[in-house]
Amino acid sequence: MTTSSSTPARAAVATQTAIIQADATVPKPEGTKAAAAPLSLEVSHTVPMPPLPPSPGHVLIRVLAVALNPNDFKMPTYMPDPGATAGCDYCGVVVATSPG
Repeated sequence: MTTSSSTPARAAVATQTAIIQADATVPKPEGTKAAAAPLSLEVSHTVPMPPLPPSPGHVLIRVLAVALNPNDFKMPTYMPDPGATAGCDYCGVVVATSPG
């Protein structure tokens, strides 16, 4: 995680490195009934960190490793969402908790 200033991450605009769905670079094949063309995955070093919700039970985790599985690889094709992050299997360290 990087921040835009030397203030704590909670007070600053923070960014993270993430694997995201990129804009479609391949046109939709003829006869395809899918709503959108497949997207690709790319590594971005400037994905905004989401704010930690103020409600109880939420944690902010500094991710140390991510495993991309077949589900992550297929998401850009079957459920395109430009800018969405990939990776649901990860390990990390809790760096902040929500109040309560």
